[in-house]
Amino acid sequence: MTDFINPNDFKSIEITLYVKNTSTGAEVRKAGLARVVELRDRGMLLELPAHACKKGNYLILHFEMQYPGEDKPRKFDTGAKVDQVTGGGDPVQEVTASLLNYDPAAWKSFCAIFSQRQEEIEKFFAAVKGA
Repeated sequence: MTDFINPNDFKSIEITLYVKNTSTGAEVRKAGLARVVELRDRGMLLELPAHACKKGNYLILHFEMQYPGEDKPRKFDTGAKVDQVTGGGDPVQEVTASLLNYDPAAWKSFCAIFSQRQEEIEKFFAAVKGA
C-alpha cells in the first residue's frame, strides 16, 4: 500500500499581512503579496512587492491570524519605519522595519503565534520525511 500526503492532514495557523505605506499612500491589500520572513526583537524582515516602499517610509502593518476551527481571526496592528530595502527588483523586495506605536503584550503574543506556526511546519516536514 502506498502512503500519500494529504494536505488536509496539515492545518496550520494562517497569517495574512496587509500593508499601508503612509508616506506614499500605497497599499498591499491582496492576501499573499506581503509576508513575514523573520521576526526580530522590535522589528521584522518582510517580503513585499517591488517598489512598495523605500528606506525612511512609514508603514501600517495589519496582521490577521486564522486558527483552524476558529471563526474569527486574531488581529495585530502596528506602525513601522522602513530601515532598509534590498532586492528592489521585480517581483519582490526584502524590507527591514522597526516597530513603532505597538502594544508590547500584543507583540509578544504575535511572536508566540508566529513561533508556534513555524514549529507546526517543522513537525509536518519531519513527519513527511519520516524523521
